[in-house]
Amino acid sequence: MEEKSRSYGCFLAWEQEKNIEKYLREMEENGTEKRALEYAHKFLSESSELENKLEPPYKPLD
Repeated sequence: MEEKSRSYGCFLAWEQEKNIEKYLREMEENGTEKRALEYAHKFLSESSELENKLEPPYKPLD
């Protein structure tokens, strides 16, 4: 029984890896990955600019 479970677990891991590879290949072909990275970079740079403009956090109460 344990051997059967282990074999099934290996099969599921293999299937998942295959699906991830397919998904990444499709993203690369469609240019989705590049657009997502560009968006993330833009978002992070805008976030850090906003963070620099914010007032310092509240001062602790005495």
